[in-house]
Amino acid sequence: MTQTLDKLEAGKRFRVKQILGEGKGLHRIRELGFSTIQEGVVVRNARGPILVSIQDRQIAIGRGIAARIEVEVLRDILYNELALIGQPNCGKTLLFNRLTGSSQHVGNWPGVTVEKKEGKTIIGGLPLSVIDLPGIYSFSSLSEEEEVAKSFVLSAKQTLFLNILDATHLEANLYLTVQLALMRVPMIVVVNMMDEAEKEGLSLDLSRLSELLGVPVIGISALKGEDIARLKQLIAEVLDQKIEISLRLSQNEVTKTLEKIAEIFAANGIEPSFWAAYAYLETNNLPKEIEDLSGLPPLRESFVQKVKKDMPTVMTEWILSLCMGIAREVVKHRILSLQTKKRITNALDAIFLNPIVGPILFFLFMGSIFWITFQLGDILSGYLESFFGFLAEKAQTIPIPWLASFISDGLIGGVGNVVALFPYIVIIFLLLSFLEDSGYMARGTFLVDRFMHKIGLHGKSFVPLVLGFGCSVPAIMSTRMLDNRSDKIKTMLMVPFFSCSARMPVFTLFAAAFFGKNGWMMLLALYVLGVFVAIFTAWWLSKSLIKEHSEGLIMELPVYRMPSPLNLWNNTWNRSKEYLIRAGSILLFFSIVLWLLSILPWGVEPGSSDSLIGRIGHGISWIFSPLGFDWQMTVALVNGFFAKEIVISTLGVLYGSGESLAAVLPQHMSLPTMLAYMVFILLYIPCAATVATLRVESRSWKWTLFAIVYGLLVAWGLAFVIKIVSTLILG
Repeated sequence: MTQTLDKLEAGKRFRVKQILGEGKGLHRIRELGFSTIQEGVVVRNARGPILVSIQDRQIAIGRGIAARIEVEVLRDILYNELALIGQPNCGKTLLFNRLTGSSQHVGNWPGVTVEKKEGKTIIGGLPLSVIDLPGIYSFSSLSEEEEVAKSFVLSAKQTLFLNILDATHLEANLYLTVQLALMRVPMIVVVNMMDEAEKEGLSLDLSRLSELLGVPVIGISALKGEDIARLKQLIAEVLDQKIEISLRLSQNEVTKTLEKIAEIFAANGIEPSFWAAYAYLETNNLPKEIEDLSGLPPLRESFVQKVKKDMPTVMTEWILSLCMGIAREVVKHRILSLQTKKRITNALDAIFLNPIVGPILFFLFMGSIFWITFQLGDILSGYLESFFGFLAEKAQTIPIPWLASFISDGLIGGVGNVVALFPYIVIIFLLLSFLEDSGYMARGTFLVDRFMHKIGLHGKSFVPLVLGFGCSVPAIMSTRMLDNRSDKIKTMLMVPFFSCSARMPVFTLFAAAFFGKNGWMMLLALYVLGVFVAIFTAWWLSKSLIKEHSEGLIMELPVYRMPSPLNLWNNTWNRSKEYLIRAGSILLFFSIVLWLLSILPWGVEPGSSDSLIGRIGHGISWIFSPLGFDWQMTVALVNGFFAKEIVISTLGVLYGSGESLAAVLPQHMSLPTMLAYMVFILLYIPCAATVATLRVESRSWKWTLFAIVYGLLVAWGLAFVIKIVSTLILG
């Protein structure tokens, strides 16, 4: 059908037939790619200029010029969305980054804590959404990730799937591919890491793979720009084509039974019928639409009697046999000797997995990450704090006192607290991403899994706990690497008991004030106490509220690889940006609330006993009187909820004296009271940023409130014990 460009609706594809007339504008149109060999798509056609996409560029055209461009309307595309799906370590996320660039958004799938990545790309002139599904081994629904992926695949309507396979482990990766083929989803099989397969002496017959699977197949290396261009070209070619899956199945008893059941399902309108038949044969659960169909149970029972095995095992072995058969026809080994990369991996594993040397190196690596993060973070954070301090000083010059206070203390102070942590977040996620992408993090998990399992946790939980010594915010965010929700919650609830760097200035001041040069012993005791309380918390939760124990370690140890800089940056930036957006907004709100409490009622000295925050301190001081805390110490604890460093400045103001704070502290509290105070600061919730992050990552106000209340109760109880015992000992 032929018509002029100005008459086309948004979303319509076209090919230029001719440009009517001459003129500067029409000549420019030709230079921009409007020729009979190019296809384009109308992005918007409302009032004003028409927006079209051609040659992957968006061009605005006046309606008068558009009326002089005669076009042929092409068939509508069948797919407006791409979904990347594959097993872990197949290079899926790198390909996602190459396709979407910086146009990414990281969130969560509805109702779960599984990370959801979305982006945009332009292929063949068409703007398409791109979704990076969680990396999964199969659709067995053993994890949140698998359940999320399966639900998405079965409910997708106009989605073209890119199934990413690792060319060096083709047979193992085909398990998910076969399941996708049984679901009859439209897909392109993208065999990634072809360059690595060639280095390892592997030759893959991709044409034969396409014949056996009945889908388009392409081999690429996601690191190469020319391969990404070839993939985009293939996607553009199939966007308006219906992909009919024709997986070749060996004719055995399983296949014959599946075909019979699938026919019955298809006759009753159950689609995809073959996948429904597979699920029924494996689980004995009929779709709700045909629960009363009497012919199916005898058919399944007859098959069960023949095979005399449990059905999940039978169906797994059936898929594995298909994968093995396909791999035998597709993969050829050109070199029989041990591949170079695997030889390097084995040599490194001999060191890194050594029962004696391995743990020492792991602790050194984690310690190095901790040291680098806070050495660099302190420098960058110092610059940011100075910058925001400068802005606060300028804001104080505003002639309206309450406005000056609001901007300097409320807004700038709140934003400063968020941004000051940002360098630590970026550095920690960059280093963690490097360890994850290189393949080493899996080895560290293997090394510590035995100990962690004794307290009901997974080996992966060790990493967030170590990070907790630096800052609780990135530590809680890093629990995303855990697969099991119970492990995530238990680890999140342990992290606040690890003494973060924000507590260090408080501990150092009090240790110097009461113990002088021997203060390091108090610091060490506090750190050890925090670790023991965290371990007890995990053990207690495993025995009471969260009885679900982490299963034994099942994890692939990938070969060592040099991480892609682009992948490292994208992973780091997306995670860090989310901290600014989510935790930052909540922390800013809390900071403004604190400012209001400190200045109201009008006319009082900010933060004094006459302010609302001071009255709150007086009002709840009876709770802390058994611990020996006066109202000033109580107010400092309330302020310390927003940032532990504020404890020092609050006590400095409330104990107002010409001398240094370290000099006056022994005049206001006894040694037993000071010890109880330090224990309380160690164990109650670190700060508002931690609470905000805990709420975001747990997606539960219940567990967030539990963490706050539990921390307060444990802090009060142990502080009371320390107060009584130390009083008895010291007199």
